Amino acid sequence: MADEGLLRALRNKEWAEFAAGYNGPGNITRYSKLIGDAYRVALGLL
Repeated sequence: MADEGLLRALRNKEWAEFAAGYNGPGNITRYSKLIGDAYRVALGLL
């Protein structure tokens, strides 16, 4: 079952909120940057 908060964060491109919910409070800045970077790379492939 999907977590509605995580889905909302992804839909709204709130990378820090998603990273915090998925990975916990450690390294939010690092993981949110990685997620945002991956998103931008994926957009370039479309």
